[in-house]
Amino acid sequence: MRKKDESKNGAIYESTVQLVLEKGLAGVTMCDISKAAGIATGTLYIYFSNKEALMNKVFNICRKESASFYLNDYSPLDPFDVGFRKIFNNIVTYRLQHFEKFIFLEQCYHSPFITEDVRKDSLKYLNPIFDLLQKGKDDHIIKDLDDALLLGYIIGSVNEVIKKAHYGNKSLDHKKIAQLYQLCYDGILA
Repeated sequence: MRKKDESKNGAIYESTVQLVLEKGLAGVTMCDISKAAGIATGTLYIYFSNKEALMNKVFNICRKESASFYLNDYSPLDPFDVGFRKIFNNIVTYRLQHFEKFIFLEQCYHSPFITEDVRKDSLKYLNPIFDLLQKGKDDHIIKDLDDALLLGYIIGSVNEVIKKAHYGNKSLDHKKIAQLYQLCYDGILA
């Protein structure tokens, strides 16, 4: 059995994310990924037994990376509005700076390629965000709604605005981002 060259992992991950942006999750093949990563298809199968295993691994890496970015400069000791603003702005910044990873994650959320175990396990990276929402509910600052509904409302709004700007070749200036923040914040207030 051939030994894995760990230096190739980065090329595999980057190629996978970029190809999903270009072709969509269902349209990407192992052959496409190996070609883009500059390795033989057989070599790719040494690293990952199939497309599902590869997509689950890349999903987990991207979810962990994005969640870490979302929590930059956030402290659980922050008042709710301060913490919410920091996380909101970090989410927007991440999606603008790492559009390809944002699209990869979005496609994975709705894909049968990602196993339920990986999906559930990766939620742990978002626990500080869930804790913040609970803090807002406990303090009667935001509506006492299910976290999935609250996040769906906020993230759905952010995602649509960023995709429209990206695909329309328009920039999102600070004023528009501030307006988007205010819409989302006002929408969840109790």
